[in-house]
Amino acid sequence: MVLQEYRENETLCYWLKWMFVFTQIAMYTFLVYLSGGTSTAMPHLMYLAILSSAYFFGRRETFLTSFIAGLALGPFMPINVNLHIMQTPHTWLVRMFFFVLVGGVSGYLVGRLNHLNYQMRESDLRSIYTKLYNTNKLNQDLDDLIDEKGSFCIVLYRILNLDMISKYVDDKTVNVMIEELGRNMRKSFQNHICYSHGRSEFLVVFENASDDYIREAMQEFYASFANPMNINGYRIQLLVKVRVAKYPEHGSSVFDILSRVRSASDQGEPHVPGIFYYNEAIDQANRMTFDVTNALIHAIQNHDFYLVYQPKIDLRTESISGVEALIRWNRKGEAPIGPNVFIKVAEDIGVIQEISLWVATECAKQILRWKRQGIDVNVGINLTSRELLDPTFRELFHAIFVKAGIHPESIEIEITERVVIDSNSHLREVLQQYGQLGYRVAIDDYGTGYNTHFSMGEVDVDTVKLDKYFVDRLDRREIRVLVQSIIGYVHQLDKEVVAEGVETREQVELLEAMSCDIIQGYYYSKPLKPEDVLIYYHEWVEDEKQQFAYNVYE
Repeated sequence: MVLQEYRENETLCYWLKWMFVFTQIAMYTFLVYLSGGTSTAMPHLMYLAILSSAYFFGRRETFLTSFIAGLALGPFMPINVNLHIMQTPHTWLVRMFFFVLVGGVSGYLVGRLNHLNYQMRESDLRSIYTKLYNTNKLNQDLDDLIDEKGSFCIVLYRILNLDMISKYVDDKTVNVMIEELGRNMRKSFQNHICYSHGRSEFLVVFENASDDYIREAMQEFYASFANPMNINGYRIQLLVKVRVAKYPEHGSSVFDILSRVRSASDQGEPHVPGIFYYNEAIDQANRMTFDVTNALIHAIQNHDFYLVYQPKIDLRTESISGVEALIRWNRKGEAPIGPNVFIKVAEDIGVIQEISLWVATECAKQILRWKRQGIDVNVGINLTSRELLDPTFRELFHAIFVKAGIHPESIEIEITERVVIDSNSHLREVLQQYGQLGYRVAIDDYGTGYNTHFSMGEVDVDTVKLDKYFVDRLDRREIRVLVQSIIGYVHQLDKEVVAEGVETREQVELLEAMSCDIIQGYYYSKPLKPEDVLIYYHEWVEDEKQQFAYNVYE
């Protein structure tokens, strides 16, 4: 139906163009006559009709237009209307000759341009490797099929071992193989349009076909991969995985269908050939993000998270200056998931604020417990950019400590350097608001981003935490020079420097010689449970710090 309507509209458009050209010829002929005949410059208007014909039709129709225009201004058109003087045959024949010449040249040039434009459009829709249509064309065709409300099935053949083949076979031979595979696919599916994506994926679309027909055609082409291809002296065995998805059973849009047909490859072993139909249950089961999402929400509701605290040692006073709260997930026998994984997922699914507010609540409770036990330390809490820039979260976060009677000066908000860089335009105002409430702010992972010094100088923070990357490389002179410059720069801005990930005595001595203010790392202590912090704190106060350094390597 859509194709028939398109053809009818195309025919109508063709004849409307001819009417426009003939109207121009008639109008210009009349204007020439009114202006007094062909002795004036008015006959040149007829070139507009000829050029219009060249633009609309091309060379053949333009020859006809030029001939008709020449006759219109030919033997029946006076050279002088007022004196009733007619043209000589030589005059109008020469004019017709130039009309035909201009029409032929312009028709050829326009036709050539149209051909080049067609080739350019066609190249945009074809793969340079297989000469099949690419996914741009596939998306267009699938959109049309969906608009027609028909059914179709997509079969995707993916070459599993193409990367391995490319390692041992020259690229030219691989391209010849891929092009040959494209030709074989066109022969096997002559009644259907074939497509490719890159060099490893080949697709065919079956419109309104029965399941038996699709299965037979699909398996017949798949069986051809049982024999190796002989290309340029190489015998190449292709391992192919076939994926199948249907519309409308497996999706309602082009994106849905293409994602479903690709997700069908999740079934079976990753590098084992076979034919696989999209299975929604298996697809859902293999989505790790969804699994972690459900587990995260369950963990929040069932209090499966817990906090550990890593002490920070002030080298200037040889005292515990504070602790950093670190979240952990008690998976209860299941495979552990680190915070670097589940925090990212929590951000993506929108539950990060709930987790962070839980962290703040637990920190508030723990601070009060420690105070009753004779410990008074500041606690660092990590926040993401989404939370930091959310005024609603700021109000809820602040209310937790106000309700607990804890002064904000006891809390240090830690944000990554990437937050500072990416959010710099709005960050100054936000950090000022936190500062006005009394919170301290620390930049975490400092030194690994771009344009670091500029960004840090633009925002209001109290502490800079030197990234572990630099601490691990303090044995290199260039790193020591860089760290010394960072510490000096931060001190000039009246901010403190904390070195993270310190694990050896040599690192401590080097950092102390560079006037680093605070040390955090396994040399002094691993992250501790709250009750262990109590023991560590009292032992530190009573004895020398070297006697009670917690070392992870013990």
